[in-house]
Amino acid sequence: METIDFGKVEVHIVMFVVILRKTAAALLVPLLLVTAGCGSSGGEAAELPPAASPPAAAAVAGTAPSPSGTAAAATPAAGSAAQPGVPVRSISALGMTGPDAGWIGGKGWIARTGNGGADWQVQYTGQGTVLSLFALDNAHAWAELETGSLLRTQDSGAHWTLTGTVPNRDDLHFISPDTGFSGAAVTTDGGQTWESLPAPGNLVGDAYYYDRLNGWAVSSASPKDFAFQRTTDGGLTWRTVLTRKKVSLTGAVIRSTGPDDAWIECIGDSGMHQTAYSLFHTSDGGRHWRTILNHGTAGAGPAPGFAVDEVNDIPANNGAAPGMLVVLSSEEAYMSGYCSPCDNANTVGWTRDGGKTWTDGEQSFPGYIPAKLAMADNRHGWFVTGSPDDPAVLYTTDNGGREWKRAFTFQGIDMERGVVTGQSSLPGGVQAAGLVRLNWQGMKEIPTAEAWSGIPPDAVTISGRWLENFGGVQLTFYTKPGDEDYVYADIGTAKGHYSLGPVGTYNYRKPEDITAEVSSLFTGLKLKITGGLGANLSLSSYYAIDEAGTPAGVLRVDTGHTREADVDRDGTPEAVSAHGTPMTAYIYRWHNGHAEVADLNDALHADSVMLRDDLIVVASNMGDSQGREYQLIPEGLIPAMPRAE
Repeated sequence: METIDFGKVEVHIVMFVVILRKTAAALLVPLLLVTAGCGSSGGEAAELPPAASPPAAAAVAGTAPSPSGTAAAATPAAGSAAQPGVPVRSISALGMTGPDAGWIGGKGWIARTGNGGADWQVQYTGQGTVLSLFALDNAHAWAELETGSLLRTQDSGAHWTLTGTVPNRDDLHFISPDTGFSGAAVTTDGGQTWESLPAPGNLVGDAYYYDRLNGWAVSSASPKDFAFQRTTDGGLTWRTVLTRKKVSLTGAVIRSTGPDDAWIECIGDSGMHQTAYSLFHTSDGGRHWRTILNHGTAGAGPAPGFAVDEVNDIPANNGAAPGMLVVLSSEEAYMSGYCSPCDNANTVGWTRDGGKTWTDGEQSFPGYIPAKLAMADNRHGWFVTGSPDDPAVLYTTDNGGREWKRAFTFQGIDMERGVVTGQSSLPGGVQAAGLVRLNWQGMKEIPTAEAWSGIPPDAVTISGRWLENFGGVQLTFYTKPGDEDYVYADIGTAKGHYSLGPVGTYNYRKPEDITAEVSSLFTGLKLKITGGLGANLSLSSYYAIDEAGTPAGVLRVDTGHTREADVDRDGTPEAVSAHGTPMTAYIYRWHNGHAEVADLNDALHADSVMLRDDLIVVASNMGDSQGREYQLIPEGLIPAMPRAE
């Protein structure tokens, strides 16, 4: 980690200042790719202080009387955007008020849970996607719409009313039911009207005010460097507290949880699905700075503040681009990462010591839309992923991000009942419409790996394979004299030789009949050996090898040609086999320390079942004009979501 002490340079701006009461709060920062000098930025920003979790509010469609003041906006038309059965592919905003309670928003709707996501009540419907949700406490919250309108509730969401407009798209946060900030603008009437606050010149992004007196800004007056600036008198004066050299700086994100606390994310160039960025932190008013993250990439170049090819030991965070930054205190912050080309594109990392150390979470999550992250406190949080053609999924943590568990799979909005439909993973939670549960059975037979002295001298070697990318193991396939039933395999590791037993039948003993590869299955990489059983039937055997070089059998599949894929989109790949005409399909998962199998034809009462490349399960019976489409989730199969237009 890096610590910097920098001198101060003052700039004077004259403006009348009103001192207001201030409070620290948890803050959210979205994925931001903004142009240098712009006064606004896209994405979501929300402040999430811990609060008690009440019962969920009643479902009420939002109505909006015309607000007073200069920021009046049009009244949303209830129900004009979200309609019954509209699928929920993504969640655009989150706002937690406690471990089990909070709001989510999407395209034309806001919903609330009071039981950790076991069920959701729709509280508002109208025009415009919800860009951000800020929850001050359990009763008071604000929602910013893409139209620029600002909604407000003062009764836990029982009523959402149009209170005004927001001046820009920068972080929206309130320090009381009346006083809030959006970039360099302040409201003292709950969002009805806004007053501009002073900011220094040559801004990158927008200034940020923690309260009416204390603010921060990033400026770049020359093409060679950029500076962090601070005010403690409401913008009357600004002083430079850090200067760094730059190769590129396209945006800046600032958050603060106290008068002397600042977390500043600097965004660099983008290229090859990558974005460079850096994260800095001060807890003493800018006298000392710590560099928390230095995320330079080959495709995007160096992170802002760092030279090309500079070598240091500063962490980079997982992913190829920045996600959302959640700041809880001067010590604790979380940040998601996003990797658009990756199968599991979303990750979460954190610091709990002010940036002295950074921890990359071990889990990664599918979803081709950047995830939304919220933390109620240093233990409880929400993480929502989504994809254009898959249901959005809510994951929750109760141990500070070390483990995230699926809590809710979203299906759609039911306007008539005023609820969000989907599948809860929590006891007593709602059940998805059309859910088909699978009959999982434990595997009775798994492949073996027994230590021995090596291949018998009279064995006939068929072929060999050296797997450099799997610990450098050596595989040898052979037959035994007088045995015209099977082909066998031997594996040599750093620990010695092991017999893997039969891996195919004798009739399919040509070198091209037997393959060996490394595949991702269940909890990690596995050795997969595939041999022949018949003209359209194969035998696939999977093995794990520990760090010492000891192999162990994991799964044996003799029910058809096998592929590995994260079919239920939980971040852990399953195996799927299929054979015959009509097609019979089975799925294999890892559960409670062992492999299990389920018969998809039996579960769907179908003559034929196949898994498409887009991981949609298609079932049909003789005489059907078209197949029935399903998506797999951990609880079972649900009707597939209609394709996005």
